[in-house]
Amino acid sequence: MKSYRFQWKTACYPAPAIFAGLLMAQLIATFQVYFSNRSLYHTFTNIGEAGYFMVPHQKAMGNLLELTAALCGGLFLTMSMGAGICLLSFTAAWVWDRIFFRKTGFLFLGFLIWAGLAGGINWSGFSPFGSLYVLAIPPVVVAGVLKWIPNGDGKNLRRTGLLQTIPIIVLGLLWAPQMKNDLFHQIRDHLLRTNPLGEKIVDFYYCYTLYAAEAIRSLDQKLLKTYRMDSSGNEIQFKGELKKILSDNNWIETKKLQSVDLVLSFSVNEILLKDLTDTILKVPKSEFLSHPAAALKQFSSLTDRNRFFRQLTFYSLLIGFPITLYIFLYSFFFYLVGRWLPPGRGAFLSATLCFCTALVCLITLWLNNAKIF
Repeated sequence: MKSYRFQWKTACYPAPAIFAGLLMAQLIATFQVYFSNRSLYHTFTNIGEAGYFMVPHQKAMGNLLELTAALCGGLFLTMSMGAGICLLSFTAAWVWDRIFFRKTGFLFLGFLIWAGLAGGINWSGFSPFGSLYVLAIPPVVVAGVLKWIPNGDGKNLRRTGLLQTIPIIVLGLLWAPQMKNDLFHQIRDHLLRTNPLGEKIVDFYYCYTLYAAEAIRSLDQKLLKTYRMDSSGNEIQFKGELKKILSDNNWIETKKLQSVDLVLSFSVNEILLKDLTDTILKVPKSEFLSHPAAALKQFSSLTDRNRFFRQLTFYSLLIGFPITLYIFLYSFFFYLVGRWLPPGRGAFLSATLCFCTALVCLITLWLNNAKIF
């Protein structure tokens, strides 16, 4: 039987290019989660020193400082934000090669999209890690695509490309109705928790990603929020009432001068809401006392630098991660069957196996949903 073992690298070139981008994303995400975990650890410590009962316990707190927690927590950002940027970068490189034939004049369009993405990440304030994702991942993926993308008969390449992309489009249309039904919880409850491997994935997720998500949350979404009051003396008559208001809104007072989320200062008729450097919001005392939740939510919104980052992460998780998973699964199947079949047949069989795998998962989800009703 004739062997086609050398065709895998060219037929599955998207996988190594995207994998290289994911490695870069993981490097950035590990540092991002590490620094976020350190900040969260200091927050826990400050709250404990203020006399509050600590959740999590001391052992879990200590784990926040370990590199393992940062590596594993970083996987969440890698397979969401990282996968999305890798997929966008791959698409841009493919279009430039296959549609525009690598003409330098069309590079301007790619740089324009790249700059727009960087601008969106930093629209609400400079985001160092967000900028690193946008600036460091695309060059790695694009370089990989341009290096490994095959040359050859255009007709055969287009046919293979259709075999690879049509199942993704069909599966997207089939899965789309599930988006309205709390898809992530359905996958967790009706796919993952029905088998030992899925249970381990769920346990891993809850063990490492809940605290990692703190890296991109707004103050309004954080598990714990801390504040302190400037000791100006003008707030004495309001102090007790303010403490109760802030406690009711899940803010915890600490005496630390650093590592707090909110600093309250006072003028004659206003309450000043500050971060550690600047005054963010001035609110009349009467208005703050009567509508504290609105003022605190506005403060959270004004200090939120990760709004675009979270949106991009969400859509990357919804679209980028499944397509990336499909690409790797396709490459795995092609590695198994492609060495014994001509490129066209190998691509067809691999795409069919991927499609059937995703379809079985979808049918399982449908059947389990039907049992609920």
